[in-house]
Amino acid sequence: MVRADKIKNAKRFLVLNLITDTIGDTLFLSPVFKVIKNNYPDSFVACTISPKNQELLENCPHLDELIPLTELKFLANKKLSKIKKTLLYFKLIRNASKILRSRKFDVCFIMLPKTALTPLIPLFSKIPVQVGYKSKFGIFDFLMYKKKEFVDKREIDEHFIYEYLDILALLDLKWKDEDLVAVQNIRGDRINDVKKFLKEKNVDNLVSFQIGAKGALWDWKNFAEVADHLIDKYNFDVMLLGAPHEEPIMDNILNAVKNKNKVHKFTESLQTKAAMLKLSKFALCHDSGLAHMSSCAGTKTIDLFGPTSPKHAVPMGPGKVRVVCTFENCHPCSKRGTCSHYTCMKNITPKDVIEIIDNEMLKEV
Repeated sequence: MVRADKIKNAKRFLVLNLITDTIGDTLFLSPVFKVIKNNYPDSFVACTISPKNQELLENCPHLDELIPLTELKFLANKKLSKIKKTLLYFKLIRNASKILRSRKFDVCFIMLPKTALTPLIPLFSKIPVQVGYKSKFGIFDFLMYKKKEFVDKREIDEHFIYEYLDILALLDLKWKDEDLVAVQNIRGDRINDVKKFLKEKNVDNLVSFQIGAKGALWDWKNFAEVADHLIDKYNFDVMLLGAPHEEPIMDNILNAVKNKNKVHKFTESLQTKAAMLKLSKFALCHDSGLAHMSSCAGTKTIDLFGPTSPKHAVPMGPGKVRVVCTFENCHPCSKRGTCSHYTCMKNITPKDVIEIIDNEMLKEV
């Protein structure tokens, strides 16, 4: 009864987010903040965040505070041994609890990813109500006021965003379909920086390509063929977006296109990439973080799906998303980086993409 009263009168909510580096999963959190605010209009909503992803949710509507947790940056290192990762996780529990305790939250929503130890964070932070999924070896799950079994959304053909919403539903929070639009507020100075960059390059008609991804990649030759079409037919400039380690792929594309002055490389920060996407007529992306950023920026997006099902992971932003997927017999397998053939990506042709560009993306150009 005491905790039920705490929920009814709750004012301060924590979204305990321990995502280390993935972009799409982080952006899917933005509707969560809106749903909490809609159900508790006078509430204060905070979210923990990896420093690496902090700029994704900066100035996010319905979010009052972002709380960076330094340890998440190091937990993203996949080369860490299990012992080092466990020790780092205990350090995370200690430091996060110290940071959160002074903020006196009433309710903690434990989002995925969650381990058996995660409930210790709200416990040591003295948050009276915590809810979330049960863990496989959930020795501390008894600390949660309400909990439910985790069901992989891939098994029931639901979008991944419902993994978050199911946790809110444990406290009977309600939402409408229009509440589930993921957004990213892009800082004005970043947009101005990109406008200045484009002016220096004499670019005023722009399309962006996201050329890298984790695992399943569309061949760089395909990107080059589509770029030539956009330049020849529409006089577009093409911006190649990626991380610094993806520059060799960019160089391959640059070397292959006919008009090299119309193709540019861009490897700046996430917020600056988001500004570039916002200023683009449309974006051509792999099923990855930048596709979500593009849609969240309100930009029309062609999203190349390979091992992952669009039903589970299509971007949820305001920008229209055109999915391209060949739906092979082995699809979906989610084998990013481990598939031996990637037929799903090889069977998407430049002609397929060009037809979508001409007939859908640029119909009004």
